[in-house]
Amino acid sequence: MDALASKPAVETWPIERLRPYKRNSRRHSAEQIEQIAASIRQWGWTMPILAADDGMVLAGHGRLAAGKLLGFTEVPSSWCADGPISKSALMSSPIIG
Repeated sequence: MDALASKPAVETWPIERLRPYKRNSRRHSAEQIEQIAASIRQWGWTMPILAADDGMVLAGHGRLAAGKLLGFTEVPSSWCADGPISKSALMSSPIIG
């Protein structure tokens, strides 16, 4: 069975399992992190954090920071293994950002 098909679309991961991609070009100000946190407080998690299977965040750095600000110990996450869509392609996509 294909690795992606055998995994749930969204899982709950311990927040410490996730690590920001150090070369992420998108930066969030403290004000933006607070806005994301306010959105999560009001609406809940509407989009999971996209991460590689090793825990490196591919998309959702602001959500990760907001989750930490709110004191979450677990966050909804989707994972991406190397395959037809590579991690590098996802990280450089303007749609994912």
